[in-house]
Amino acid sequence: MKFIKRINIFNTIESTKMMIFLIIFVFLVLIFLGRMIYVSYTYYRDTMVIQQEQHLLTIAKSTARNLELFVVGKADNLKIIAGNPKFQKRLNVFVKDGIAQPDISSIKAFYEVQKKEIQSVALYDDKGKLIYHCSGGASVKISEQLYNSVDSGNDDVNYVLKTQQSYIGSVYQGIRGDFVFNILQPVFYKERFIGILVATINLNTLYNHLVKPVKVGKKGYVMVKDKKGIILMHPVKEQIGTHVIIKRKEKYPGLNFTELNNLIKRQLTGKEGTAVYHSYWWPDSKLVMVKKLTGFAPAHIGDDFWIVATPMSYEEIADPIKENLLSTLLIAGGFIIIFSSCIFLIIKIQKNKEALEIETKYLKELNETTDELRKSEAQLQHSQKIQTIGTLTGGIAHEFNNLLTPILGYAELMLKDLSQENYWYEDINEIYEAAKKSKELIKQILIFSHRDNNKHYKPVKINELIKETLKLVKSILPSNIDIIENFEDCGYILANPTQINQVIFNLCTNAYDAMKKQGGLLEISMHLIDKDDENILKNEDFSSKKYVKISVKDTGCGMKEKVMHQIFDPFFTTKAVGEGTGLGLSVVHGIVASHNGKIFVESEIGKGSVFNVYFPQMEGQYVDLQNNNNIVLKGNETILLIDDDPSIVNMMKKRLEKLGYKMIAQTNSLKALKIFKKNPPRFQLIITDQTMHHLNGIGLAEKAKAIYPEIKVILMTGFVNEPVKDYINSPLIDDYIIKPVLLNELSQKIRRVLMVNQQND
Repeated sequence: MKFIKRINIFNTIESTKMMIFLIIFVFLVLIFLGRMIYVSYTYYRDTMVIQQEQHLLTIAKSTARNLELFVVGKADNLKIIAGNPKFQKRLNVFVKDGIAQPDISSIKAFYEVQKKEIQSVALYDDKGKLIYHCSGGASVKISEQLYNSVDSGNDDVNYVLKTQQSYIGSVYQGIRGDFVFNILQPVFYKERFIGILVATINLNTLYNHLVKPVKVGKKGYVMVKDKKGIILMHPVKEQIGTHVIIKRKEKYPGLNFTELNNLIKRQLTGKEGTAVYHSYWWPDSKLVMVKKLTGFAPAHIGDDFWIVATPMSYEEIADPIKENLLSTLLIAGGFIIIFSSCIFLIIKIQKNKEALEIETKYLKELNETTDELRKSEAQLQHSQKIQTIGTLTGGIAHEFNNLLTPILGYAELMLKDLSQENYWYEDINEIYEAAKKSKELIKQILIFSHRDNNKHYKPVKINELIKETLKLVKSILPSNIDIIENFEDCGYILANPTQINQVIFNLCTNAYDAMKKQGGLLEISMHLIDKDDENILKNEDFSSKKYVKISVKDTGCGMKEKVMHQIFDPFFTTKAVGEGTGLGLSVVHGIVASHNGKIFVESEIGKGSVFNVYFPQMEGQYVDLQNNNNIVLKGNETILLIDDDPSIVNMMKKRLEKLGYKMIAQTNSLKALKIFKKNPPRFQLIITDQTMHHLNGIGLAEKAKAIYPEIKVILMTGFVNEPVKDYINSPLIDDYIIKPVLLNELSQKIRRVLMVNQQND
């Protein structure tokens, strides 16, 4: 009995020791897992915050850009009216002699088209006297009694009277209590200042039109303040017109404005940025300090700038992460309990080998636990797949160009390796040509989707330019309209290619509008003529002898003579309200005039119309460099290639290795940066995609240049509307490539960038 008691005591002591060991072990495991979970949580939270900050910054920049474009667009419209010779002549007679009224038809037409966005349009004479005002659907001549009831913005008018230059005024409070600002355009007649056109923009209308529709999270919003900190646009009307700090301190003296004050100081510098700070939700009836995220960017309006800010609640990001953390902790706790139980059973089985039944039961429980873990792992993999599908769906637009890149690249590689007699050569060539056509179609669409700010002209082979434009025209015309081309070689003209594209495209679109109901025939012809052989040009002031005549003829409904005389006037249109702005042919007329050309129209009711455009031909011979674009250049430098799409990486690596380059390729931007850090002089060039996980192309270029300033960087992007050109003027990017790219274009781009290094050496 004593022996048995001693055995029991010994077993009790051993069991106690084992229990203490188990408790210590579980405690250490809990600490380790807790640390891992906390580190993962903070990393994930910080990553999500950074991504959301960049998203808010993108919204702020986009809204600021929309505000700038809106104001610039209205200013350009005023320039069109002020540049109308008929309007200038009538206003000059009124200002000079007072015997006739100024021509206000253009002003009335402009206001009728723009009245949803513009509060009023006014006309001043050369002394600053208000002579005409159009507002609220009513247009009147100004009397002395009415003058003081108009938001005239006298400071802005006086400024233009002194400078005689276009001007966008500062925001002020009008007589109705609304905040407004003026866009002013001087009017000249034969270089003599004769008056001022003024368009008044109501900030409340501008807010409802461009800012209010922008959504920022569940509780966030977009607000605008001026460079002095005065709130111009805000979802709470009571906040408008107050200083973002000073007035709020006066109204709420007990609130803490420290972090908000620091943020406002950053914003008033006129730079863009992001911030995490503590503030209040001003729309709430009860103000409680909360944590917020924001992105902000300047909108340059005239000589001033406004700050566009996009505050949103920090909790919208943090709360889901916390909920995910709690779920993870519960799962981890359950796992630890199961794991501890298994350990206890294993120890007990090792001590009691003779207990076969206990061991069998343990093995059964262990198998069941393993099955549960496998099920959990399968569910986790399924959730990850669903998340991946959602991410891919959001990037369809980006993937279109990414998918086209390997199709074009591999087809090009195979064609270079196969002879023309090969059985597959013709099929692969069809794939290659189809991919090239897709690339060219995107290129043509880009011409008309981006505003062309290039004012420089260059020698242009007019035949090739018109044929490229007609490719896009053919792709959008319905099948009931046939196109006939009748071209002869007309040599070169001095022109802006994008503007000439716009002329032809607008004329073809105008012809389509005349034939879209019944169909018809669209004929585009181009001939080289002598001035003396064209009767319509004999009385025109032309300095050249040879001219390129481009005719766009349709078999549509035709025009009356009265309409023909007004067809090029700004804002004149025969379309229903909301279907046209009346600026298309006016813009065409302006472009043709800026190229020292002429445009005439002939039309007959029921038989159609023909627009004849004349451009002076350039004298002399010009070398056509287009053929040189097919040359593939080789090299032997070492290139670091980064793109998160493996198919693109593999394809581009093969293409460049065939040209003699030593390639190091990576699909992870962070790993690529580590490789570069080990031996920077090893590489002469980095080719990197812009949109990547972890670190985008611009960020990678910045870090690489900081390590090794001599490295050259070419940026690739699949976003056709991405503002890549903004980085070309900075030292970060040496050149860029829009995907997909042909091998000859890529090879020439690489040599051009690397040749800069060789010339500097």
